[in-house]
Amino acid sequence: MKSLAEIVKWTLPEYRERHVFLVRLRLAIFLGFWAIYLSFFWDVLEQVWPTTVTVLICFFLTGLSYYQVMRDRWLVGSFIIELLSDLAAITVVLYLTGGPHSPYYTVYVFYVLFVGVFYSYSLAAICSVVVALCYALFLLLCLSGTIPPLILDYGDNAPLPGGRCCAGDRHRPRRNGGAGGRL
Repeated sequence: MKSLAEIVKWTLPEYRERHVFLVRLRLAIFLGFWAIYLSFFWDVLEQVWPTTVTVLICFFLTGLSYYQVMRDRWLVGSFIIELLSDLAAITVVLYLTGGPHSPYYTVYVFYVLFVGVFYSYSLAAICSVVVALCYALFLLLCLSGTIPPLILDYGDNAPLPGGRCCAGDRHRPRRNGGAGGRL
C-alpha cells in the first residue's frame, strides 16, 4: 500500500512548486487586503473586530502552512487548512461588502476556477462542494441572526479612506470670525 505522500506526488506532480507559488500569492493577497481593509475601516476597527481577528487567524494559518510545505511535511493537511482559511477570508470579504447578498459572491466561483487551473479538476470539484457548504452555512447564520448585519457608525467621518480629513465642519476654518479666524 502506498503512503499518502506518494499518492500526493503521483496525483499532483510539481505539487510543492505550485503550492509554494500559491502560498506566496495568498500571502501577497492578504497583505493587499490589509492595506485596503485598514484604509477603509481604520475609524471603526472596534466595530469590526471579529472580522479582523478572523482574517488574522487566516493569515497565520496560511503562513504556518507555507512553513510546513517548505519542510515537505503535512502537505495534504496544509492544503486543507489553506482551503478553509481562504474560504473564511472570502466569506469575510462578502460580509464586509453586503453579507450573503453581496455582489462579490463570484469570488467563490473564481476561487474554484483557480483551484482547477493550478491543481486539478478533481480538487476543483471537491472545492466547489466545500464552497457551496461554506456559503450555505454563511447564509443560514446570517438569516438566523447569529451573524448580525454589518452596520457601521462612522460618526462625523466620511466612510472613505482617510475619512478624517473629509469630516464635517470641525476640520474647516470658519469664515465669519469663528475659531478659525477670517479668511
